[in-house]
Amino acid sequence: MIKFDKIKLISRLEYAEIIDISQFTSITKYENLLYYKYTQSKPYNLNITVDNEHQELVLEFTGKVLLERYRELINIETISYCLENINRLNIIKLNTHQIIIDSQVCLCDATKDIIIDTDIKDMIAQIKTMISSYDKWKYKPYSGGIDISNCAKTKRHKKRIIIYDKYEEMKMATNREFLKTISNGEEMLNSFKNVKRFELNINTMEQIRTLLEIKDNSLLSVLNSTANPILTIINKILIEKSLISNKDITIDELPRQALLEKYEYDLGKIEMVIRQHSAKTTSIKKAMQPYKNLIRKLESLENTAIDFRALVA
Repeated sequence: MIKFDKIKLISRLEYAEIIDISQFTSITKYENLLYYKYTQSKPYNLNITVDNEHQELVLEFTGKVLLERYRELINIETISYCLENINRLNIIKLNTHQIIIDSQVCLCDATKDIIIDTDIKDMIAQIKTMISSYDKWKYKPYSGGIDISNCAKTKRHKKRIIIYDKYEEMKMATNREFLKTISNGEEMLNSFKNVKRFELNINTMEQIRTLLEIKDNSLLSVLNSTANPILTIINKILIEKSLISNKDITIDELPRQALLEKYEYDLGKIEMVIRQHSAKTTSIKKAMQPYKNLIRKLESLENTAIDFRALVA
């Protein structure tokens, strides 16, 4: 089941049955009213736009709108509860049923929470060795994790994924008020131990249709998508096989590793090369031993490597 940590919906204004306009800010241009806007950042992010001119209602909210059920994220099973919690703020009365069946999604963050006890620093170190194109994909730190995005000039082609330790992120000051607000704050925090979050920003309606493999941008189509957009992007960003970090290989082992790679780790071919370039008195068995040791070492390092595709599949 596909899940999201943020979603932005465009629906019909008529589905806002009651609006406490005193809670909204008037946005004007040249003294002409454009729309009304409500914004809050605590205990969770919520933006509501009431556009009388276009008769539109725009809702943008994060998974924290679920409060005690935040771990479930936004999905087909929790969307009603998201909208009901917005109603509980008493600033607007939404017709939740109509919004669910008659809304368009224009922005969303597809999200996967993966339980893995590997340190996020080790995961980042491996990811940096697996970037398919350092010209196309750029990375930078993000909240103790990593932010990877492509070099695109337009929003239409922009792709961005962030990977971080959710437990460490939840301990940050920005999340303290949220944890204090909910009745199960400590339990919620502890539930994120060993959780690494993969979060993909999907910022245009065209990207939503493409990455979610759907024909339209209706909320129900989005929430019922069976695609795996995070895996799709991971396949573009990372090469198939993890490279062994040079820090794991000694200076004496580097030329041996190069020779192994040249002959595709075929020890028979390596032995032929050594025989051709060694004196008759050379002990071939002794000369071959460092290559055998290095192969065992590389195999051991490879066995500890993370299969990121399997993680998010």
